[in-house]
Amino acid sequence: RDQRPDSDGEDDLFAMAGRLPMSSDGVETPVANLTVVDPGQTPRDYAMELVQALATRKERPVSFGPEQMDFLAVVVSKVEEVLEARRAFVDGTSPTAKVEQLVVLLHGPGGSGKTEVIGVCREVFRRYFGLD
Repeated sequence: RDQRPDSDGEDDLFAMAGRLPMSSDGVETPVANLTVVDPGQTPRDYAMELVQALATRKERPVSFGPEQMDFLAVVVSKVEEVLEARRAFVDGTSPTAKVEQLVVLLHGPGGSGKTEVIGVCREVFRRYFGLD
């Protein structure tokens, strides 16, 4: 099964929604304000919705194996942890809420689903942290 994302962009769940903001000298800068864009659905549920959409799309459906799902679980758990710490900080229940940095490595041979997994992560990040 071909696991490459759509190149035409029509049915691509991972199409770029926008670029990073530009500084005055034309350099893309990271977003500093982590605003929760969609608090109505959990990151876990949204990631599963994306996985299901990839598996059921008409052209080149993608099925994630246990390794890809494990990676997504680690990333989504960290997103949930960051969101909870942010909520605790904003509502004052934990003004010093901190989240330990997570470093992960995703590797595998060509066609193993790395791009699709990162695409799901990227969409989760966009939905819950947004772009200013």
